[in-house]
Amino acid sequence: MEQEVCKFNIDMQQLQSGVILQGGVYKVEKVLGQGGFGITYLAKEVQSDRQVAIKEFFMSEYCERCGSTIVIPTVSGSTVVEQYRKKFIKEATKLKSLEHPNIVKVLDIFEENCTVYYVMNYQKGGSLQDYINRNGKMSEYNAISCIKNIASALNYLHRRLHMCHYDVKPGNIMLDAQGNALLIDFGLAKGYDNNGIQTSTTPIGLSVNFAPIEQYRQNVEEFSPESDIYSLGATAYYLLTGNLPPSAIERVSGRQVDYSCLKNHLRSAIEKALALSKGDRWHTLYPFIHSLEQEEKTISPDVHKFIDRLDHDDYVNWNVYIIVSILGYVIEGYMIFNGYFEFLPKGNLMMLIVVILFFLPLLLGLLFGKLLYSST
Repeated sequence: MEQEVCKFNIDMQQLQSGVILQGGVYKVEKVLGQGGFGITYLAKEVQSDRQVAIKEFFMSEYCERCGSTIVIPTVSGSTVVEQYRKKFIKEATKLKSLEHPNIVKVLDIFEENCTVYYVMNYQKGGSLQDYINRNGKMSEYNAISCIKNIASALNYLHRRLHMCHYDVKPGNIMLDAQGNALLIDFGLAKGYDNNGIQTSTTPIGLSVNFAPIEQYRQNVEEFSPESDIYSLGATAYYLLTGNLPPSAIERVSGRQVDYSCLKNHLRSAIEKALALSKGDRWHTLYPFIHSLEQEEKTISPDVHKFIDRLDHDDYVNWNVYIIVSILGYVIEGYMIFNGYFEFLPKGNLMMLIVVILFFLPLLLGLLFGKLLYSST
């Protein structure tokens, strides 16, 4: 009996239109994009006739396809693929639990064809890369609006989950029908424990014009929001100029970023985000966004440091600070009105107690604000 032989070619790397997945739940329509770690398809949820996007784990360097089934020809390749496959499942499971307006919602996760898939809401606006390809650079207003959306998503990842995305770029940012930007593709994301140490040891990939130098050098063992800030800065540069920034490797070799077409306040913000050394970048996202939004004027380094400090992880929740302080003054006012302080001694000691009572609500607000901020 003649054995069936699969012929592998580049066209067979992708699922064909009409393929049914998850026992008839989804029907593949076309390919939306492909990277080194996966393929994204436009598909239809058969019962509801709703369009969805499906991400398939497919490492193009190691994987081939026989029909719809993925095969790995070499033993060494199988070891690498299995390592990343476990990471893909772990990150997809975590993503399904996320609730943020600027992170695409994961609806379903399933295994089939010897690989893993996750299903997301489909955004008809396409990616920012698609937008630039069609229209060229964005207006300053629209570009900063998109950057603010993604900064909000990254802030959520950094502070709530101790996770870094490590692949922020225009191709991984989608636009919804209202023009809001949503972050997708967490294939390179890494989680970190409360001490800032990575919880997985898989090597990390990169996107050439958007990755910081530490990703080239695989220096991502410790929690590094600055790495995502670099990529967000490179994305902002691309949206505002329509030109790709030189890669970090090129810049280490002496190539300069051309900021001449940017307004001064935009240049100041993006230049700091794109600093080659992590220590010279913005350390959190709020001061970066604040600086992008400034009118064209000189902002001193001391002001930048103060703004950065206000947003730093070890500071306070300012909403809690204000609420607790106001509540404290209301309580003190009630006590004064009802004569609770009539027993206080007169003279200098009374003045000292009055000063303490004046500042006590502020100090309590600061304490509660710091405690609650640390717990979020």
